[in-house]
Amino acid sequence: MVAITLPDGSARQFDQAVSGAELAADIGPGLAKAALAVRVNGELRDLNLSIEKDAEVAIITSKSEEALELLRHDAAHVMAEAVKELYPDTQVTIGPAIENGFYYDFARKDPFTPEDLEKIEKGISESKQQLGIQDEKTKENVEALVKVYSSMKPEEAANLIEAIDDDLALRIVAGMKSKIAGKVLSKLDVKVAKRISETLAGKKLKSNKMEDNKMMKNEDKK
Repeated sequence: MVAITLPDGSARQFDQAVSGAELAADIGPGLAKAALAVRVNGELRDLNLSIEKDAEVAIITSKSEEALELLRHDAAHVMAEAVKELYPDTQVTIGPAIENGFYYDFARKDPFTPEDLEKIEKGISESKQQLGIQDEKTKENVEALVKVYSSMKPEEAANLIEAIDDDLALRIVAGMKSKIAGKVLSKLDVKVAKRISETLAGKKLKSNKMEDNKMMKNEDKK
């Protein structure tokens, strides 16, 4: 049983783990449509990530104070990807959302020129069209992100992964070759690396159990 406490103090009980999207839908169809993310025990998380323990949860919509922070976060993420696509040798360092916008620090031999900035701006526009900020978790787009992140140095990929939501981070790491994923995990914050590793291990165990059950059913039919 999972108990979810909402900001107004009310609580909802679920028989098993529930995602933010499922919680929003349980509250009402209007909220389910407007939901952008959830804040679980003070931590901003993706709607599709499961909440497996009792928690205090707030649904984030476009009317929430956090909505602008999410937009700036996504914009910084897209800009970093565009720069890396255009200039593969550029090192991506840090790029958080800040009070009045966002920024990214890049390390490269030669400074960016005005012409470079025009190319980056065009690249950002193309990245948004190709990846789609609102649809970046589709299979095709995740595969594109896996390719980009795998081409980075482990510490660069780790910096970006720590800045995105857990669900997308899981999909990206899971899509990497095991050797690359191991190097990236070793560069992540210990808590983040542990959370991703444990979740991936749990998904693999669940998948194996489902496969075993399927084989047993097939054997019973013979």
